[in-house]
Amino acid sequence: NIVTRKIHGCNETYFDATFNKNEMTSQIYYMGKIDIQHKCLDKMLKAINLTDYQIDVFGIGKDLDLIIKNKAIKYMGKSEDPMKDLKKYGIYVSFSHLEGVCTATVEALLMHKKAILVDAPCNEIFKKYHNTYFFKSEKEFVNVLNLAIKDPSIRRDPMLSDFRWDNCNKVFYRELQKFM
Repeated sequence: NIVTRKIHGCNETYFDATFNKNEMTSQIYYMGKIDIQHKCLDKMLKAINLTDYQIDVFGIGKDLDLIIKNKAIKYMGKSEDPMKDLKKYGIYVSFSHLEGVCTATVEALLMHKKAILVDAPCNEIFKKYHNTYFFKSEKEFVNVLNLAIKDPSIRRDPMLSDFRWDNCNKVFYRELQKFM
């Protein structure tokens, strides 16, 4: 069976994000669904608790109490303006591994962030872009997180220009053809 979903491109403002390596910090954020049924929350809690870092979480969902109780996580609410709210962060973390290509990851990369992603088929497309790190286990997560914090920041990958609103579907469909 082939499952399709509506794909949207990234807002033009993300393409205008300026690169200033002095702004890049080791601060870490996650933005997404806060829901055990989404399958990523449990993995996130286990992995973050293995580190000495704090992660700021933006999002909404029915399992907010798990986030609020966790000492390694600071709940920031729902981001109303990601370009403003996420500017101070250097690292975006996504534990999503069961959904289609995550446009939040594209947006993070467009904002010159480093992206730490689960090594899963839905994230395969991101392996060709700069500033991406992948993990399969909690131990690997700790290793790539430390690596991402220490690696110097680099400019946005020029190939990401494919994700403009008017071209995004073509990019995703081209990637899907590789699996057919």
